[in-house]
Amino acid sequence: MKLYSRTVLLALIAFVSGCSKKIDAIFPSPTAIQVVDPEPAKSITSNWYGYISKDDSYSAKFPAHPQEFNQSTDSPIGKLNVALVFSEDKTSGRAYLIQSNKYPVESSNFDIERGLTGARDRIAQTYNGSVTGERNISYNGYPGREITLRTQSSVAFKVRIFIDSKGPTLYQAVVTAQDGDLDFVQTTAFLDSFNIK
Repeated sequence: MKLYSRTVLLALIAFVSGCSKKIDAIFPSPTAIQVVDPEPAKSITSNWYGYISKDDSYSAKFPAHPQEFNQSTDSPIGKLNVALVFSEDKTSGRAYLIQSNKYPVESSNFDIERGLTGARDRIAQTYNGSVTGERNISYNGYPGREITLRTQSSVAFKVRIFIDSKGPTLYQAVVTAQDGDLDFVQTTAFLDSFNIK
C-alpha cells in the first residue's frame, strides 16, 4: 500500500505546482498531439470489472474488482479530496490505478500546462525515477500527457494524466510493473478503458 499512498501525495503536489506562479525547472514540452481512442481495449477488457466513479465523472475497466480509498488533506490552496481506485495482481507484480483530485480553486487561476508538467516532475521526484518517454495526448477535449517512468529499482510506470479545467480536476490512470516490463496488452487495454465523462 506504500506505493499507492505515495501516488496520492504526488498528485497533490502536482496540483499545487499548477497553481503556483513559479516552477522549479523548465523542461522541453512534448510537441505531438495524440488522441486516445478507447475502442481497441473493448475485446481485451470484455470480462474485466466495469468501474464507475462515485461522482460519475469517469469510468474504467479493471482486471479485478478494485479497492477504493478516499483521503483528505490540508494544503496551501485549501482542503483537497483525493479518490484512489486500484487493483493489484500480486502474481504478475502489476497494479492498475486511477486517481482523481478536484481542487478548491478558480479554474482561471490554474495553468493547465504547468499542472501537467508539475505532475510529471513530481511523479519522477516521488519515485526517484527517470522519465523515459513523454507525449502530449488529449481525450474528449481534455489535455493530457502520457509518460513512462523507470525507478532505480527498475519498477516501470505508464501514466496518463488529464486535466478538466472546469474543476479543475486532475485525473491519473497508472499501470505499474515491478519487473519493469510494460509491454503487455493489459497496459494499453486498461489505459484505453479510462473514460472521462
